[in-house]
Amino acid sequence: MTHLGDVEMPSPVSDQSAASFAVAGLSGVCALGGGRYAAVMDNSNRVVLFDLPIAPDGTAGPIANVAGLTLAFSGDHEAIALTQGGSLLVVDENTMTFREANPASGQLLSMAALPPVYAERRPNRGLESLSIADGAVWTANEEALTVDGNLASPSTGSVVRLRAHDQSTGTEMGQWAYLVEPMHGAIIPGSTPGQSGLSELVALPGGGLLAVERSLALADPLFLTRIYSVETTGATDVSGLPSLMGSSITPVTKTLVYQGTHTNLEGLCRGPALNNDGWAMLGVVDNGDPFSENTIVVFRLDGLGDTGGCLGDIADDFGSLPPLGGPDGMVSFGDFLALLGLIGPCPGAQPGCLGDIADDFGSLPPLGGPDGMVSFGDFLALLGLIGVCP
Repeated sequence: MTHLGDVEMPSPVSDQSAASFAVAGLSGVCALGGGRYAAVMDNSNRVVLFDLPIAPDGTAGPIANVAGLTLAFSGDHEAIALTQGGSLLVVDENTMTFREANPASGQLLSMAALPPVYAERRPNRGLESLSIADGAVWTANEEALTVDGNLASPSTGSVVRLRAHDQSTGTEMGQWAYLVEPMHGAIIPGSTPGQSGLSELVALPGGGLLAVERSLALADPLFLTRIYSVETTGATDVSGLPSLMGSSITPVTKTLVYQGTHTNLEGLCRGPALNNDGWAMLGVVDNGDPFSENTIVVFRLDGLGDTGGCLGDIADDFGSLPPLGGPDGMVSFGDFLALLGLIGPCPGAQPGCLGDIADDFGSLPPLGGPDGMVSFGDFLALLGLIGVCP
């Protein structure tokens, strides 16, 4: 994972009622599709909507079409995600609840609480993360619940509970122990001694999971961002345990994929596909301290998870050309539109170019291709592939 650059967030913005407010405390971000994003502000009822064009090489900006959304409810909203139904889901750190909102009006649609063990949160160390992929909703507390262990220190880390539930049914899929790293330096004298906690999760298509850890300490740099690839396979499901202290459990495994000296980076989400099978990742910086500014941080992610595509998934829902603007994890009408702009022999007479997924007959299964030509057979093949990528 590599840092590509930063983009400044404009302020102030106007909401759906033309009321103006200053952008501050950005704590979470999610992709809405078509290059549009939503960022939630903590300790408020505000969401910021914006467009951020990102070229296939990762070049980003400037931010455009910025607008505000005032929610019908307030809270310490630390993360945000787009549901399958197109609504906005936020997590409230104070109440440890999920709240679903209408993306146009901001009206509350539903609210759901976490299992009772999460009520044992420490102040300002509750829910910080939220992500949805493959029908699963992921979240976690920032640092250990009082029944699970201690807060992080310069010498020891903290244990938190990753949790996933089925978006359609609300059924819990499991909880897993995750070990947060120690602070990267000494305790800061005064009322804010520092911390090290899990500030975001990003679920990737195909089952990948990223965790963002944020550390604040008396060190150079003051803030340290660590991003890990997480694997729950083989880890103990701790959903039935009232406490993790003294329990014999296997935590999730994690692999460091990025470390950087950003300031208060709290949120992260997956952006568009990039050249050479990469993904753009967008982070938001919370300016609630003297050192951080309202900033969108752009990364490139390689080699983790599914890039969202499958056979026949060659474009986004609009089939924009060029570039195709995909894949988007779905074989749909956009892919048919894209094929209309690709009909003809493959460049260089080499079979298997973009859109060449079948022979002239589009036989299924197997497809019997590629055959070096984007033609009617590929349309026939798409008819048998319509739907969400496996």
